[in-house]
Amino acid sequence: MKVPALWPLRVTALLVAAVLLLRLGQLQIIEGEVWAQQARDQIIRELPLPAPRGMITDRNGVVLAQDRPSWTAYLVYSSRPLDEGGVQLLSRILGLDPEAVRKARDKLKPSLSARPFEPVPLKFDLTPEEQVELAEHLDELPGVMVRAVPIREYPGYSEAPDQGGTFAAHVLGYVYPGGKTGVERTYNGPLEVDGKAILGLKGIDGIQRVQVDHLGRPIPGAPVYEEPPTPGNTVRLTLDAHLQAVAQRALRQRMEYLRTLTVQGRHPEAPTGAVVVLDVKTGAILAMASEPTFDPNVFALTAGYTKDSPGWREFEKAYRSYTENPSLGTLSNHALTYRHATGSTFKMMTALAGLMTGVITPEKRLPDPGYFQLGKSVWHPWQRGGCGRPNLEEALARSCNVYFYTVGYQAGIDAIVEVASQFGLKDGTGLKDLEGEVRPYLASRELKLQLTGNPWVPGDTVNASIGQGYNAFTPIQMAQMVATLATGERYRPYVVDAILSPEGEVVWKQEPQLLNRVDIPEEYLKAVRKGMLAVTSYNPHFGPVDSPYGTGYSAFADLPDVSRKILGKPIRVAAKTGTAEGKATSDGWFVAYAPYDDPQIAIAVAIEKAGGGALAGAPVARAIVDAYFGLPITPVAPGVVTAPPVTPVAP
Repeated sequence: MKVPALWPLRVTALLVAAVLLLRLGQLQIIEGEVWAQQARDQIIRELPLPAPRGMITDRNGVVLAQDRPSWTAYLVYSSRPLDEGGVQLLSRILGLDPEAVRKARDKLKPSLSARPFEPVPLKFDLTPEEQVELAEHLDELPGVMVRAVPIREYPGYSEAPDQGGTFAAHVLGYVYPGGKTGVERTYNGPLEVDGKAILGLKGIDGIQRVQVDHLGRPIPGAPVYEEPPTPGNTVRLTLDAHLQAVAQRALRQRMEYLRTLTVQGRHPEAPTGAVVVLDVKTGAILAMASEPTFDPNVFALTAGYTKDSPGWREFEKAYRSYTENPSLGTLSNHALTYRHATGSTFKMMTALAGLMTGVITPEKRLPDPGYFQLGKSVWHPWQRGGCGRPNLEEALARSCNVYFYTVGYQAGIDAIVEVASQFGLKDGTGLKDLEGEVRPYLASRELKLQLTGNPWVPGDTVNASIGQGYNAFTPIQMAQMVATLATGERYRPYVVDAILSPEGEVVWKQEPQLLNRVDIPEEYLKAVRKGMLAVTSYNPHFGPVDSPYGTGYSAFADLPDVSRKILGKPIRVAAKTGTAEGKATSDGWFVAYAPYDDPQIAIAVAIEKAGGGALAGAPVARAIVDAYFGLPITPVAPGVVTAPPVTPVAP
C-alpha cells in the first residue's frame, strides 16, 4: 500500500509557524512598547497632585478664600473591574446612584476610553463613617482609592458670622465644574502683568507615581515618586472686611425692612440691591455687595466633578437651587449688571451742563410753579405746588424736578452728554478686575436711534434731564460718577491690590490709574458739591421752597454732632437721592461722598422697586459712613442692630 505524501501537513505546519512568528514579531517589535507601557500602567499608577490654589485676602490680610484638605473617593483602573455587587455596595456606602457608578467604571475600560488610567472622582468630603466603611470593604471594591485633595473654602469673616460663606461672594466668585467667576476667574492665571508672566491663583499640578496591586490599590511600603505641585499665588484685594461686612449687612437688613412697609398704597418688593464704596483718590473698591447673594462653598464641594462623575448631579442640584429659585440667592453681581434709570442722582450732570452753557449760574433762580409745559405735554413733579423760585443749591437739596426740566431743556441733550461722558457715564468705568459690567445707557440722539430707530424729540431731553428716559446706569458707574464729582478726577475702579507669593513676597502691585480730569471749572464743581451737601442738611437760609430740609437729611441729621464728640471734628456728607419711576413701583438710588470738605469715599446704593431713594438707600449709606470713620453704627431699621463699632478704614 502506498503511503500518502506528508508535504500538505508540512506546508500547513510551516504556515502556522510563520503566522505565529509574524504575530510574535508584531507584539514584540511593532507593538512591544505599547504593551509594555500598558503592563507598566497596571503596576505603576500615575496620579495627579492638584496644586493648592492661592489664597484671596482683604487689604489687611484677612483670609477670604483658601484651600483645605478633602478626603475624596476615586475609582481607578483595575485588572478586576468592579462587579455588580461592588457597584451596589459602593453606591450604598457613598449614597450614589448605581447607574452613575457604572458609568464611572466603564470610563476606565481601555476599549471605551482614551484615558483609562485617569482616576474618576466619586465623592468629595467623605465623612469619617464613610472612610471607615470603605476601608472595611476594600477587598470587595477593586479600584477604589481614598486620597486627601485640596478643595476651595470660603470661610467668611469672623466679625460677620451671620453672613457665613456669602461674605463678599460676588467679588470672590466661585470655582465650579468647567469654569470660575469673580476674582477666582480674572486672576486664575497664568497672568501677564507689566510684560512678564506670573502665576495667578492657580498653581502648577504635580504628579505622584505609585505601585499598585492587581486591584489598583497602592502597595504599602512600595516606593512613591513625586513631582511636587507648585502652589498658586495669593491675591490681596482692596476690600476692607470690616466695611464690607457692614455694607453687606446693612443692604440686606434695609431690603428686608422695606418689604414690611406700605408706600403709596404698595408694598416695596425690593427683590435686588447693590452697594459700591470707592476710594475717591485711587478708585480702589473698598466694599461691593449684591443682594440676594449665595454661598460659593456650595459649588466648591463639586468643583472636581466632571459630567462623567457620579457627583455631577450634586453640582446640578446646587446650581439649580440658585437659578430656579431666586429667593435663595442669585449669581448675578448687581453692582455691575443692575442697569436702571437712576432718577435724580443724575441731576448733577444736568446742573453742570447748565452751568457750562450759561443757562444758569449758581445763584440764578428759576420759576417752579409745580409743572413744566412743552407744547401740549405737561410734566408734574413729585412736589405738590412746586419749589417756588429755587437756585441751584435749593434745587439739588429738595430735588426740584421743574428746575432741572428747565435747565436740561435749555442746555440741550448734546451739552448734557458732553458733561456726563467725562464722568464715565457713556463708556463705563473701565473696571478690569471683574467681568460682567454692562455698558451704560447715556440718553442721546444716537442711543435712541440705536434702540428704537426713532429720532430724538425735545420731550426726550426733558425726561433725560432728571435721569429718566433712556438713561440707565449701574451702581459702580454711579459710584465712579460721584467720586469724580468729589475730586474732579476719574480713576479706574479696581479690586485687586497686589499678587503675593505663597511666602508673602509682593510679586506685583497694582497702581491707581487716572483716566481723565474733567474739563469743568472748579467753581462749577464747588457749586454742585454745595448743593449735594444741602441734601443731608438743615438749610434755614433757603428761600421760598417747600422745606428747608434736604431730601436725605433724616439719615444724617445727627452725624456732625456724633462725629464731633467722638472724632473731635464734624463729618459732613454730600449726597443725592434718586427715585426712578417705574410702571409698578420706584427704584431707590442714593449716592454720596464723605467727608464733604476732604473727600475720601464715594458710595452708591441702589435697591430695585424700593419706593424711593431717601427711603431705600440713605440709611445704608449712613451705616457705611459710620463704619468707615469708626463711629457707632446707626441702625438701618427700627429694632435692628446693624453692627458694633468697627476699626475705621480711614487713616
